[in-house]
Amino acid sequence: VVSREGTEEVLKYLYNKGYKIVIATNGPLIPLKEKLNKLKIDTYVNTIFSAEEVGHMKPHDLYYEGLLKKANVKSTDKVLCIGDNLDTDVKGGIEHGFDTCWCNYNNEINEKYNTNYEITKLTDLIEIL
Repeated sequence: VVSREGTEEVLKYLYNKGYKIVIATNGPLIPLKEKLNKLKIDTYVNTIFSAEEVGHMKPHDLYYEGLLKKANVKSTDKVLCIGDNLDTDVKGGIEHGFDTCWCNYNNEINEKYNTNYEITKLTDLIEIL
């Protein structure tokens, strides 16, 4: 999601609206931080969390426990989990009580999970939020 067209526009919009922006990844932390810095979008991000911090990947319970703790989220009722992978992002979000938004960039058919939102391009988030 980080390198998609419209990323800076969407992050800036959300940041200016007062949303807390958390990037959660199964990938390594240092390359992600470097990528955010290189793209000059790191200033819009409140928290960056990686699976390597807890030793478990999405959708594992300990991953989300660590994520919520690091992001200082006390209640999931105002969390929107946005991701492009149904089996990690969406499944994990649903299992942990988040509203979910599937980034369906390839116009695939979803017969697995009931998402709250589905978008085909990242800038569609502006209409949702």
